[in-house]
Amino acid sequence: MATWDVGALDNDEAQDFLSEWQEGEDYEPVDELLSEVLDMEDSYLEADLAARAVAAGAVLSAVVNETIEELFGEDEDEDSLDWAFGLPQPKVGLLNKLVRSLKRVLKAESELREQWEETDDFDAWRATVREIIADLT
Repeated sequence: MATWDVGALDNDEAQDFLSEWQEGEDYEPVDELLSEVLDMEDSYLEADLAARAVAAGAVLSAVVNETIEELFGEDEDEDSLDWAFGLPQPKVGLLNKLVRSLKRVLKAESELREQWEETDDFDAWRATVREIIADLT
């Protein structure tokens, strides 16, 4: 996975997921993703699923907390901003599922966590994920 920073959207997998998600107008892709993450239970969680869950968390947090412009920044294309602003407020059940999924990403049996542990930026990445969780609870 190509990663360029510790932010939730700062990797190729997150960007691919956003592109796929933007083809629709609802949370079905997110719900399916989170089900897949949670179905892993204590099994080894692959980095691609984890990165997608973190990206979904960042977007839902931005929708809930009305920080979409901050998340995407001024350099993001207008279509992405319009898409994000058009998302409805997520239901509580989806947010709860997301929080459980993000906590799962932080567990030891997570490839994404292992990849970050091998860098000097592990604490910053973990703080990013924890901040998303805090913003959703």
